[in-house]
Amino acid sequence: LNGGLADFLAAARSLLKHSGRFAVIFPVERLVELLTGRREERLEPKRLRMVHSRRGDSASLVLVEGRKNGRGGLNVETPLYVYEGERRSYSPEMHKIRGTTTLGSNGSG
Repeated sequence: LNGGLADFLAAARSLLKHSGRFAVIFPVERLVELLTGRREERLEPKRLRMVHSRRGDSASLVLVEGRKNGRGGLNVETPLYVYEGERRSYSPEMHKIRGTTTLGSNGSG
């Protein structure tokens, strides 16, 4: 793939219908660039959630959802913690997202 963030956002905007949703997982250190670019492409940020490896760690990723031609108003949601405990086992929420139980099975046997 060629192009930068601006090209990616412009392509996303051209593919979306009016009020269409657009979600992205992005490195947190580039959050300002992402939010600025989304606004320039009229992909208004609506939901934002920081992703942390575990409680106490700094966020490494951010989840952002926006709407094409959306009105202002951003909802900052509670953080997502990927791991819990010292053994680096997935948090209950990550198991839910992945569709697995805390034992690592997806219920298929």
